[in-house]
Amino acid sequence: MTRLQRLDWPDHGTPDLPPAFSLAEAEARMAAVRSAMAGAGYAALVVYGDREHAANLHWLTGFDPRFEEAVLVVTEGDALLIAGNECLAYTVVSPLVAAGRVRTGHCASLSLPSQPRGSRRLWQWLEEVVPPGARIGAVGWKWYGSDELAPGQDPALALDIPAFLADPLRQRAGRVENATALFMHPGHGLRVHVTVDEIARLEFSNHMAAAALKRMVFSFREGMTDFAAVEAARIGGLPLG
Repeated sequence: MTRLQRLDWPDHGTPDLPPAFSLAEAEARMAAVRSAMAGAGYAALVVYGDREHAANLHWLTGFDPRFEEAVLVVTEGDALLIAGNECLAYTVVSPLVAAGRVRTGHCASLSLPSQPRGSRRLWQWLEEVVPPGARIGAVGWKWYGSDELAPGQDPALALDIPAFLADPLRQRAGRVENATALFMHPGHGLRVHVTVDEIARLEFSNHMAAAALKRMVFSFREGMTDFAAVEAARIGGLPLG
């Protein structure tokens, strides 16, 4: 006979704080990116990120833009992280920046509207670090198949980065290709492989989200507002979790 049995909600405890993103881990990822870049025949890799599309930039550097855009240019012997007014001081959160492995550049055009614009321009930074006439890979957050594009359009040239970055790149380089798959392809992308420390960070984030959902569900009452439900969840403050 089938019957329902009431069970208590399991208590899995609270995990310890996970290990921080270390310089050694960041350097290993940068080395893997440079190896993949060389294997694809790119002289430089340009990684774009903004508040909603920062996963690839954050994975590589440990830095995620706040309320603005950022651009990372990686070559065989150099790496430049370009940020706007708000984010420039925050770039030091990256172990690579803190250790001097990645240098930073200020471009006020990457900031919010109506802020001071008196800084070096994006195209000037790109001219400094991007080899002229070279084959360049651009990393955003997705890539496209030929079935998604107009007839005759080359999927390799379909970029998913803003025009204010794509245009000067195309003027500077000989060919700019969509290289997002180097990071995100489910079969061979660099981010497919995770370290034990990364697994711990992901599990900690999962616990924080599940615990908040449990508190919210157990607080539900008839007539409760959504604002009250969110307050009851006591979300732990992991913006990327």
